[in-house]
Amino acid sequence: MKWDKQVVSRRFSDKADTYDQYATVQKQMAHQLVDHLRSTQPAPARILEIGCGTGYLTKLMLESFPHAAYTAIDLAEGMITESRGRFESEAWRCTFICADAEEWVQKQVAGSYDLIVSSACFQWFVHPDTTMGHLQRLLTQEGRLAFTTFGPRTFHELHTAFQQAHRNLSQTEHHHGIPFLSLADWQSLIQAEEGRQILVAQSGEQTQYFGTVKDFLYSVKQVGANHVQTDSPARGLGERRILQEMMRCYDARFRTIEGIPATYETILIVTG
Repeated sequence: MKWDKQVVSRRFSDKADTYDQYATVQKQMAHQLVDHLRSTQPAPARILEIGCGTGYLTKLMLESFPHAAYTAIDLAEGMITESRGRFESEAWRCTFICADAEEWVQKQVAGSYDLIVSSACFQWFVHPDTTMGHLQRLLTQEGRLAFTTFGPRTFHELHTAFQQAHRNLSQTEHHHGIPFLSLADWQSLIQAEEGRQILVAQSGEQTQYFGTVKDFLYSVKQVGANHVQTDSPARGLGERRILQEMMRCYDARFRTIEGIPATYETILIVTG
C-alpha cells in the first residue's frame, strides 16, 4: 500500500502547534532512543536527524551532544518552521531542511555523518529497503544508525474493529491506515547491508486509554497521523457508515474500566 506524501506533509504541517500536546508515546520513544545513545564513544561530531517534527528529539540530542554539528530534516514545512523557531539560538550548529528524506539521502555524499537518528518516522517510508541502504551509506565506517518506529501491533484494536464493521455491513475488508514493518522486517533490511551489525533490537507495547473511541481518533488526528491512504474505496456516506459501525464494534469489544485502549507497538534499533 502506498500513500500520498503531499497529504502526509500537509497533515503534519497543519498539526505542528498541537503535535507535542498529543504525542505522548512519541515523546517516550524519543527518550528511550537517547538513553541508548548518551554513552556513545567517541561522541559524534556530525549528526543527522530524519523526521525532526517539532524538535522534541532534537532538543534531547543537542543537550546530549553539545559539540556536534546537527542537521535535521522533515517533510512537513510547518514542522520545520516550528523547529527553526525553537532552536534559533542553536543556528550556529543546527541546520533544518524541509525535504523528502527518501529523495534527499540519495543525493548526499557517502560517509557524511557519525550518527543518524530518527524517532517515530521510518513507518512513513514508501521505499524502506532502498532508503535504509542510503542511510547506512551516509555513515562513517564507525558510524551508527539509531531509530524508533511503530510495529504491526500498533492500533490492533482499531484494525480488529474495522474488520468486524466491514463484516457486519457485508463489505469487502481492507486495511485502514499504513502498514507497519515488524522488528524482524527491519532487522532483515539492515542485515542486507554489508559491514553493519545490529547492536540493539527491541520491541514492546504501550497502551493509552481514552474516554471514547472518538477521543482516541481525535488524538491521532491532532498529531497529523490520521487517514492518508490514496486507495480507500470508502467515500462520503459510505465512509461515515463504516466509521460509525467501527466505533460501535471498538467500544463493544475493547472497552475496559480504564476506558478505550489504544495499543502502540514500539521498535528500537541501533546499528554499528
